[in-house]
Amino acid sequence: MEALDTEKPSDLSEQECKALIEVLELRNKLSDMQQEAIYFRGCYDSIGYLKKAGIL
Repeated sequence: MEALDTEKPSDLSEQECKALIEVLELRNKLSDMQQEAIYFRGCYDSIGYLKKAGIL
């Protein structure tokens, strides 16, 4: 967690910095994938509700 502290510099090597960047990018990608799955699930559910209501 100290590496992510924006108030003070970190003593990470270049290799550690690259690894940290990769981890953070993967975490962001995972979050994006989860949000996309939730969005599409909502769309799928909406279609089901519209069909049950006889609108579609």
